Amino acid sequence: MAFLLWYIADSVSIALALSTLLIFLLHFRNKKSPYNLPPGPTPLPLIGNLHLLDIRRPDLSLMKLAEKYGPIFTIHMGMSKAVVLTGLETIKDALVDSADQFSDRAALPIFHAIQRGNGVFFASGEMWRTTRRFTMSSMRNLGMGKKHIEDKIIEELQYLTDKIEFYAGEKFKLKEFACGPTNITFAMLFGNRFDYTDPVYMQLLDLIDDIVILLGSPYLQLFNLYPTLAIFLKTHKIILEKIDKISNVLKTDIQAKRGKIDVNCLYTFIETIVAKQEKVMKMFSLWAWKSMWH
Repeated sequence: MAFLLWYIADSVSIALALSTLLIFLLHFRNKKSPYNLPPGPTPLPLIGNLHLLDIRRPDLSLMKLAEKYGPIFTIHMGMSKAVVLTGLETIKDALVDSADQFSDRAALPIFHAIQRGNGVFFASGEMWRTTRRFTMSSMRNLGMGKKHIEDKIIEELQYLTDKIEFYAGEKFKLKEFACGPTNITFAMLFGNRFDYTDPVYMQLLDLIDDIVILLGSPYLQLFNLYPTLAIFLKTHKIILEKIDKISNVLKTDIQAKRGKIDVNCLYTFIETIVAKQEKVMKMFSLWAWKSMWH
């Protein structure tokens, strides 16, 4: 009798669990998006279409799905939806011919943790437009696309050539090639190039390299898909620690330049940022002073 009661109770529990799962599946399957998204593979509860992706080479998985669903299709990354564009013509039509409609970026948890909605990359809205206009204007004034930056590139190319010739045909790491292009960027940031053996420069290169590798980590992708799992993951914390180290180098340079800048003769991007900050602070102080006396 006891066995029979246990069997009935256990069967009822299983039936309830299966019924609940079936209702959840039907709800998830029939839930319609208000955006009339293009077709794509049917998602599973919680994981969406992650079971169809090779987490180490998701690009190949997406290209394979494009063969079945076309150059534009919808995919569910966990509980989030994404529209995938494949093919040169499709991407050109979206990012070049219809750039205004595709200017915003998804709020990825890792980039929100890094930038807090600021910056140019992975920001959106009016803050992104304002920052982009300031950045582009500053870069043009500093010589981007002009003869000045061309001379910097040729100069750096000679340093890079000398470094490669130093190995006299022996093997060397391809990472050495990163020294040249990165130094051109740093010259625009800091106003001077770094020697390839400079410890600060090498530290920056190592930090940037580590961050790029970590951004492609499966654990970081898991954090982006399920940010509530942050307490169980550590990759995003390592990235933020390395970002802080880069920020400390930039802060040191900014503090050294603050108060020594000629606003009529700006040479670096950091100088343009500091000059802009000081201008804003003066305007705010003037406004506060006028408000106090009125």
